[in-house]
Amino acid sequence: MNPYKVVLLVIHSIVLLLPMDTRSQQAPDADAVAPVFTPADYGGTSYTGYVADRMDVNLVKRLLAIDVDALLLPYTNRPGSQEWIGEHIGKFLHAGSYMYRLTGDERLRERLDYAVETLLSTQLPNGYLGTYLEENYWTSWDVWAHKYNLIGLLAYYKATGNEAAFEAARKIGNLLCDTFGVGKRDIISSGHHVGMAPTSVLEPMVILYRLTGEQRYLDFCFYILDAWGRRVGPKLLGGRLDHGQGNRIASGKAYERLSRLGGLMGLSRVTGHADY
Repeated sequence: MNPYKVVLLVIHSIVLLLPMDTRSQQAPDADAVAPVFTPADYGGTSYTGYVADRMDVNLVKRLLAIDVDALLLPYTNRPGSQEWIGEHIGKFLHAGSYMYRLTGDERLRERLDYAVETLLSTQLPNGYLGTYLEENYWTSWDVWAHKYNLIGLLAYYKATGNEAAFEAARKIGNLLCDTFGVGKRDIISSGHHVGMAPTSVLEPMVILYRLTGEQRYLDFCFYILDAWGRRVGPKLLGGRLDHGQGNRIASGKAYERLSRLGGLMGLSRVTGHADY
């Protein structure tokens, strides 16, 4: 596995445990759907030593230094130069929004605001926010990029209360619900790794349901779980419970598999389902 992606997964896991006290007074106060369980309260936690040093490096030498226009280019000038290039701006928004909530750094806030404003200007009226031309919609890594845009926009909304970002995320969610499902396009065959990549959109769709309480988003999450269990699907739940070996699930790729596990954890928070 690419060492850089290992680092990203470790950082993502740490971020889930970081305190969620926001410096912004505009952030939404509560979810529409109360989770069945919530993490322990990490409020007031302070960081020193190695962890604090790495967080500072991430802020100063990564988030404040990265070329945001380069991340936006595949959207402002479609199509992108390669098939999965659309994932990067969403990852920037996700990481940057959490860092802004921790630090209140206004330099970072300006970059986030600019990135979101520019990204939203490229969203089509039907909600499409990918880097492909119309003849290639929902092939290869298109759902994957929408997944990261959803994650990034929802994290930004939680950090700032920006309603335009929230509305853009809902438009993406509605488009996914209209596009995929029983009698519609098959999400398993719309991406790579035996459907693991496109179905990892479960994670932000759970968040969207938690924030809105709209049943159609929860129904979409259950559609994904049903798709996992089909003969040609990635069989995350059954495969994992039957033989206990992660490398025997679908293509065995850890990055996509862990992405889906994040969604499954989120779904367990709102349903209390023990198997999840």
